[in-house]
Amino acid sequence: MELTFNQPAGNDENVIFNLDNIKPGDTQEQSFSIQNTGTLNFSKVMLDTDYKVNDAKGDNTLNFGKHIRVELFYNTSKGKKLITKTTLNQLKRDGPIDVIGGDGLPADQNGHYENFYVDISFVDNGEDQNQFQGDSLKLNWTFTAEQEDGEEI
Repeated sequence: MELTFNQPAGNDENVIFNLDNIKPGDTQEQSFSIQNTGTLNFSKVMLDTDYKVNDAKGDNTLNFGKHIRVELFYNTSKGKKLITKTTLNQLKRDGPIDVIGGDGLPADQNGHYENFYVDISFVDNGEDQNQFQGDSLKLNWTFTAEQEDGEEI
């Protein structure tokens, strides 16, 4: 079982997003793709979220992850299909989600990729969010593929 994760050209292989000097209300869209380079079909591709906030001034009374909205889309032949729209905090708390939504991902060694789009937003809640100035957030997404159930041959 193999899962290949591809970032946009020119990016560090471990970085999807690099947001500097963002302010409440800022949004960035990024795309990435996943390929099943193995020989067995996947029934699911699970995404697990973790993040760590570096509180530069030690003054945070709020969880920065609750202020970062994630909209994750799966590209289909009919257009973008919303997988989830939530905060990083909620995504982490709820645990792994299936990013291919039960559609499966066939084994394909011919270069076929499934495309995804992510919108990351620093939500402007209309209140003072200055406590996040100078802070950073390191997001870690782990993708785990699950193969289809075996069958009697």
